[in-house]
Amino acid sequence: MAEVDFNSMTPAEQQELLDGPSLAPPTGAVSNFNNALNGNGVSYATIGLCLSLSTVFLFLRAYATFTYLKRQYLSDYVMAVAYRRQLFMVGTNFFVVTVALVKAAIILEWLRIFVPKGTRNTFFWISHALLWVNGLINVAGLFTINLTCIPHEKIWNRLIVPEHCINGHAIDVVSAAVNLFIDLLILLLPQSIIWTLMSSTGKRIGVAAVFAVGLLACVAAAFRLVATIHYSFSLDTTYNFSAVGLWAVAETTCGILVFSVPTAPKAFAGLGRLKSSWTGRSPRSGKTFPPGSGDGASWPLAGNGRAKPRMYEELDDSQLIMMDTLG
Repeated sequence: MAEVDFNSMTPAEQQELLDGPSLAPPTGAVSNFNNALNGNGVSYATIGLCLSLSTVFLFLRAYATFTYLKRQYLSDYVMAVAYRRQLFMVGTNFFVVTVALVKAAIILEWLRIFVPKGTRNTFFWISHALLWVNGLINVAGLFTINLTCIPHEKIWNRLIVPEHCINGHAIDVVSAAVNLFIDLLILLLPQSIIWTLMSSTGKRIGVAAVFAVGLLACVAAAFRLVATIHYSFSLDTTYNFSAVGLWAVAETTCGILVFSVPTAPKAFAGLGRLKSSWTGRSPRSGKTFPPGSGDGASWPLAGNGRAKPRMYEELDDSQLIMMDTLG
């Protein structure tokens, strides 16, 4: 709708303007305000799936944390706050804070896993730089999107004149691009360490695949950037912003998966042993053991009588790898 001096109109002209359409319908489309077609089904399915995945994998993370690590870390508390905000992510402000917390939790977790205490190597400094960039860019974005217009009411009431507004759409595009860049670095940082592990190629591929879940976050962030650009050049902002919102939900969900998936093998192993203790059955061989014997909750032995190693059980916090060569 073109800018108009609403206050200079007569009451009849004001009412006629308010009763009319904001935009002309697209070519070939007929306006239908009584039974309009919409994509609510897609929205409900997408949001429901994302919240379900976030909840399930955070539960697995919590189970592994309480069962194996026996303690909680700063990253766990940051992610807990982010998850709570995701449940009530009803606007841009909520999203900005949520995505900043999710990325911060991931970076803190990478520092805990890949950098031994007291070490100051390349991984350490890049991670801390990312923490600052992530925090500053999102705090700046939070203030900017709320101060795009003076007076403030002009942001939602386009009938107010005169006013002074900056290009909020350009800010949205820059923010989406920076977040995609941060996601790419979060994806690549662990890979630079994993491929230097002193282990077989097969194990390195397996571990790399677990941490490569970040690729999903990059894909979601890339689609959010495309949707943001399309929304920025569209006159029908209300309709096109829905795609931005759905990709934002997907991006935060993928971030939660990046944080939670590396601990999932421990959680699944623990749940398997818990189930076997209830049924008295070995989790691998299916052989039944007397209740209370303990054998049903243990791993089967190899031919030489020693327990078979499990790929991810060896990823202990203090035994992953020494990073001195990266400093």
